[in-house]
Amino acid sequence: MGFLLMYDITNEDSFSAVQDWATQIKTYSWDNAQVVLVGNKSDLEEERVVPTEGSRQLANELGFHFFEASAKDNVNVRQAFERLVDVIYETMNESADGDQSTSGRGAALQDTPPDTGGRLRLLTAVHPGTASPGGPSPSVEPMSQHPTAASILSTAS
Repeated sequence: MGFLLMYDITNEDSFSAVQDWATQIKTYSWDNAQVVLVGNKSDLEEERVVPTEGSRQLANELGFHFFEASAKDNVNVRQAFERLVDVIYETMNESADGDQSTSGRGAALQDTPPDTGGRLRLLTAVHPGTASPGGPSPSVEPMSQHPTAASILSTAS
């Protein structure tokens, strides 16, 4: 299991919430859940309030991988998704190798995800106040319709 944990580099409150979100991930997900911390809106450098080095340091402390990205300009979006897929794959292989060496019966996963009817679910956390004032609430499109996610999903299957 993996998470892209995103915050807005122009919003200190969204960065301050990262620690709480990380705690929730560690509390409510699998022990080996992989996380990539992504500082979004790198295209708005002149409005930055969250320093890159502080973000990188927090990611290191939490054991997360780190990227800065711009969803608007499509900078590092694919790379963040691909890194997450890579670390999930590596973790699964390490887990399978460990199971084989200790049991001698082949790989077996310790945890099984809930049955989603064969559909992949996208979970997001939206920080209060990040939607445009008076504008519509943020929406989530199915991963199969997102070009980057769809290419990753088709590669993985």
